[in-house]
Amino acid sequence: MKNNTQNGEGVGVAPHCNLESFIEKMKERHADDSMCALIDHLDQVCELIAIHLSRKINKAHKEGTHNTKFMNFWKISWRKNRNQEWAFRASFAASTTARGLTKRFIENGGSVDDVMIQHFFNIIAKPPTFMELVDELTSIVYESNKMNEFFSNELTVGKNISYLLNVLFKGVLVVCYDEGMTVSVPRLGAFLRTFRSARKQEFASKETSGGLLQFEVALENVFI
Repeated sequence: MKNNTQNGEGVGVAPHCNLESFIEKMKERHADDSMCALIDHLDQVCELIAIHLSRKINKAHKEGTHNTKFMNFWKISWRKNRNQEWAFRASFAASTTARGLTKRFIENGGSVDDVMIQHFFNIIAKPPTFMELVDELTSIVYESNKMNEFFSNELTVGKNISYLLNVLFKGVLVVCYDEGMTVSVPRLGAFLRTFRSARKQEFASKETSGGLLQFEVALENVFI
């Protein structure tokens, strides 16, 4: 696979994969799964994650902090820009997590394998954070559907949410690395491989030449 961005230089723009296209890719990828029909609700799960993350940011800000973790992998921080509007930034919760992924990617000849996928999912599904997220998302569905049945009732079932989070984040890894694309999710943000951090001394070039899995936050209606 040819990289769309030159290592460390940020040259070139990766093609975008919108959420609709991503869902179709995932339906094809998981066609043999007994729960595959749930993938039609992946857009609603992304909406739930955006609501959840907005609430986490609001809570952290009220408690006097200026950052919070997202999926154990990214740290989201915020500050006011020149226009006095809140700007959000994602960095790595721990640099070793991103390096571990790219190192495996390089060792595997520039392709994603099951070990790399499982390594990533072990990080984001680390207990108790993952099940707390599942509980929070199902609670949002219950809360919302009391007023207006916006979300599918299938999303009140924890194992369904767990399955869709599995599909979403493993899929993001594959599409960003194997296909060199940026996955854009309305209201939430974009997942992409970036080489910007490779210029920093703490990242050895051998471990970042495959690009680091980054998250660009694009939250809306966050009141802090």
